[in-house]
Amino acid sequence: MIRGCLTRFFCRRQRRGLRLLSTIPGVAAGALVALLAAPLGAQSLPVVRYATLFGGSSSSGFPFPDRYLIDSSQSVAVDAKGSAYVLGITYASRFPVTMGTELGSTFVVKLDSAGRIVYAVRFQDISGAAIAADAEGNAYIAGAAAPADALVVKLDPHGSRVYTAYLRGSGRDYAQAVALDAAGNVYLAGATTSPDFPTTADALQPTLQAASNGFLTKLDPTGAIRYSTYLGERAESYAEIG
Repeated sequence: MIRGCLTRFFCRRQRRGLRLLSTIPGVAAGALVALLAAPLGAQSLPVVRYATLFGGSSSSGFPFPDRYLIDSSQSVAVDAKGSAYVLGITYASRFPVTMGTELGSTFVVKLDSAGRIVYAVRFQDISGAAIAADAEGNAYIAGAAAPADALVVKLDPHGSRVYTAYLRGSGRDYAQAVALDAAGNVYLAGATTSPDFPTTADALQPTLQAASNGFLTKLDPTGAIRYSTYLGERAESYAEIG
């Protein structure tokens, strides 16, 4: 059994000590991700399969000088083959993407079971909060888009966008958790201030009951809404999946 272990690691571009954190040759700085194998015995410690750092090389045009350039891993998922999917934030102007734009602060990196990069992509149009992966190697990013719409983005095994599904209301909506089931349905949880957030006829809580409430939404494999409800009643709240 393989498990993913993510450290929320903020890396300032100072070389001293960084090489000690990476087991991948030639990788010296950036956001940190480690893959651990579950121990065989109850008293054994997990075995590190790999630990690697990755990130951009310059902060030109961004509000931080090079020595304060920050790459941050926010969320990680691991699929059945041991590939790791890392969602994070970068302020580098030259992040090592394998396809698409070099602009945008949100990134997704897929690593194979040995810690080698399969793809690395950046997004200008979304702010990511959580990531999940299915058995086929597709990745699902939960977060928000401007001005304040909750969304989920599905990426295929090669990092190309399959769909983007928006949950739009007149207020501020943000998805902060995502989960999948065996049938390919996607479950999003988060918070909303919208009195017209999309809900379904069978919603557990069909209306907004406070300044902000949580929400739970189920999408089918095509990204269409199958169930959606507010959660939290009269107390300001948000929803998570776990």
